Amino acid sequence: MSHVTSAVGGQGMRADGRQTCLDRGLGRMIAAGVARSGGLHIHRHKMVRRYTRKTARRVTSPEMVARARWLIADGYSIRAAARAVGLPVQTMRDALKAMKPRSYVSRQVFSAEEEAELSNYLTTCTKMLHGLSAKRTRELAYEFALHKAKPIPANWRRQRKAGVEWLRSFLARNQLSIRKPEATSLHRAIGFTRKSKDAFFNNLRAVMEKNKFPPESIYNLDETGITTVAEMEKVVAQKGAKQVGSITAAERGTLVTVACAVNATGNAMPPFFVFPRVRYSDSFVDGGPAGSDGYATPKGWMTSEVFLLAFQHFVKHAKPSKERPVLLLMDNHESHMSLALIMEAREAGVVILTFPPHCSHRLQPLDVSVYGPVKRFYQTSMTEYMLSHPGRRPSIYDLPAIFRRPFELGMTPSNILSGFRATGIFPLDSNIFPEESFAAESVFIPQVVGNETADAEDQSVLETIRPLPRFQVAERKTGRKKGYSRIITSSPEKHNVEELETKRRKVDAKKRLPQTSAAASPIASNRNSHTVTHPNRLRPRGQQRGH
Repeated sequence: MSHVTSAVGGQGMRADGRQTCLDRGLGRMIAAGVARSGGLHIHRHKMVRRYTRKTARRVTSPEMVARARWLIADGYSIRAAARAVGLPVQTMRDALKAMKPRSYVSRQVFSAEEEAELSNYLTTCTKMLHGLSAKRTRELAYEFALHKAKPIPANWRRQRKAGVEWLRSFLARNQLSIRKPEATSLHRAIGFTRKSKDAFFNNLRAVMEKNKFPPESIYNLDETGITTVAEMEKVVAQKGAKQVGSITAAERGTLVTVACAVNATGNAMPPFFVFPRVRYSDSFVDGGPAGSDGYATPKGWMTSEVFLLAFQHFVKHAKPSKERPVLLLMDNHESHMSLALIMEAREAGVVILTFPPHCSHRLQPLDVSVYGPVKRFYQTSMTEYMLSHPGRRPSIYDLPAIFRRPFELGMTPSNILSGFRATGIFPLDSNIFPEESFAAESVFIPQVVGNETADAEDQSVLETIRPLPRFQVAERKTGRKKGYSRIITSSPEKHNVEELETKRRKVDAKKRLPQTSAAASPIASNRNSHTVTHPNRLRPRGQQRGH
């Protein structure tokens, strides 16, 4: 009896069509596999989620298809119309078939309008700094579908949330993506409002109209911190490894404060370092950027006295004068508000304008586009230092040399100019921020007595399922005044700082007064004498307090 021999291991099929050793699906497997050296190797191709064409074959222009349809409507056959416009017949048939309306019913859970409503709600929450995670979005979609009485898959009911595949398709259809948000503190969310932004730009416009500052005379000064332990870079490791480590100098690093200044033409001044030491030496800044200077405080923080030295360092390089004044923009930190600084700035010809409190992430050029690249380059520089000096811990005296390269790479004219442009400082543009930048302002509304219920008629379906975030902010009843944007070198603000420092001296004197009187009292003198000891030690053992 004759056999039809297969290419796999000599097995075959009988001539009458009955199978021998081959199963029923082997023919399809052979078509998908490759027969090599007597064995069958199956290629399993995973279906791509989004296919992108590699060639331009059979790409039909809409104009050619429209002209062919016009010819068909005029009485031409499909073959004749395809020949007339220069298209293959099958390509013409496929193009006409694709234009026909679909005869099947879509199994998509939500309609296009409902998905648009859900997309708008998600983007609104994100702009209000209360965005939803992927899990929360799936749960919201499930509740939305129940509210709309939509037919939903069984796995939605079982998990009580939408599926992963639905979320992936929903994001693709509505131009959304899952992003890792940047941490924004509560004070910054409350601080950056239309009112604070308008107050700053009104002051900026006033000083610009009065003094006509050119871009080379507009400066921004701010501090940042660098430590002996930087964040780790990603490294190449074995796939599936549970833990991947990288050597660091210590668990926690030592802080060194760095003050930098840039102007609106893209130039950067040498930095000013503040080291955590009691005494300062000029050798501390050896190896740092050219022209660097510094000082020392016990904790390495900026104080009013040290900031005055940093300001003198700024004046040394900016070279202002009363005939050619400069504008200095900085935050209104307490260390920047000393009377000595104001007097020296007025004498040197420096006009100081402060940002509103907790708005530097939006209005300060150094924070917007400069310090970010500098910190990333510093992370790389610290990693290279650890690799080139194995077993050695970097100290605070090594930081200026390590910081030099990141300073040169991050303080570029393009980064600096981008910061001034993005904040609307130069060129001056008070409308640089879109309305969505103030979406978080609607979350924190003032507390109103007797207005605790919201108007339900203005809420959408999604807001009834999950209301938009609202937080009642009560007015602070502390003695500390709320900060604001101000020109501290002006005469009214100078008088305000003088009064504030006078009050502060009186409070400090009152705090020291009880200590002085207590030191002169008989009780204090008895405590310091050799004959009188602690009250517990005046009693016999066993009769002391607490026994």
